[in-house]
Amino acid sequence: MFYTIARKRGYSHPSAQIPLNYSVVLTCFVDLYSKDKYCLLNNNKKGCFFLYIMNKKELRTQIKRYNKAVSPQERVAAAKAVFAKVEASEAFRDAECVGFFSALPDELATDEFLDRWSAMKRIVVPKVDGDEMDFFEFSRAKMSEGAFGIMEPAADARLVDPSQIDLMVVPGVAFTLKGARMGRGRGYYDKYLSRAGFRAVKVGVCYAHQIVNDLPVEPHDIFMDFVVHD
Repeated sequence: MFYTIARKRGYSHPSAQIPLNYSVVLTCFVDLYSKDKYCLLNNNKKGCFFLYIMNKKELRTQIKRYNKAVSPQERVAAAKAVFAKVEASEAFRDAECVGFFSALPDELATDEFLDRWSAMKRIVVPKVDGDEMDFFEFSRAKMSEGAFGIMEPAADARLVDPSQIDLMVVPGVAFTLKGARMGRGRGYYDKYLSRAGFRAVKVGVCYAHQIVNDLPVEPHDIFMDFVVHD
């Protein structure tokens, strides 16, 4: 697998920023027999390309670093941009029950839209128990801190069958625009989205810097129907 991009003369490492107006070509080879290795080819708002060759662990570390660099104001602004697009989508308009999530500190902020959407739709949120994840009716008054520091439904919250969900809003570490997703490595969403009866439209949500050119795909990986970023 080859990726070819312009690279500024004199940079000694392929992870350096690569302005678009340089014509020196860098071609990198990714070992096709190492499914855990791949190129991350991304661009930022300043018009620079980035090229990385890294494994999943390295990519997760790099994206986490980018996420932590997002200011609280930028985080809220990005969330508003992303979830406004989701709200404007046909999938959201047609949905009666929407699977959403309580965000970790390095994810798009969801509190505002949990409250907003719960006035419009039936909102369900995840709760982790061991290696499994289930969705429960959302009630702001019945949320408490659970696994990984995430706000989760209380013990008496109503369990929702996967077949009842019409739209699932899915976080992730990285996505491609074709719908490939890389999570945090525990497989909670892949397992849930594979359950019998699950039929919801799946939308991945993320920051723009979490969109990558390519991701290794395993047989159990579930693709998103579409991906929204800021």
